[in-house]
Amino acid sequence: MIAGLAAGVVVAVAVGATLAIGGGAKPAHAGLPPALEPADASATPVAAPAIGTPALTWSRVDPTTVRFSWTYSGAQPGDQYRWQQPGQGFTVTSTPFADVADPVGHQVCIQVQVGRGDGSASSDLSDPVCGG
Repeated sequence: MIAGLAAGVVVAVAVGATLAIGGGAKPAHAGLPPALEPADASATPVAAPAIGTPALTWSRVDPTTVRFSWTYSGAQPGDQYRWQQPGQGFTVTSTPFADVADPVGHQVCIQVQVGRGDGSASSDLSDPVCGG
């Protein structure tokens, strides 16, 4: 009986020591740097921003003005648009069109990029589209 009691104490001490020093089953990712650990499955996924390119068209409004209009499949309320003539500065607008001075017989080109209301870019800069 004393032998059985002594064996029980030895087992209890061994189990306690193993748990105290981190023994037992560990997750498969234990010891990985935090950046490589799997994400918490209960975390809410963050939606990726819409990326693409605005589709541009143009029309002549009058003998001195060309209107460029665009659509964007990932548009959201509050979007703003940055447009530029290549090599010039950007103009920001909340409307999906730009009127550009251009006398008949000349050609003018613009590029457009969509931005979110918080100032972040949402689209790639479009290729130049020329009209006139």
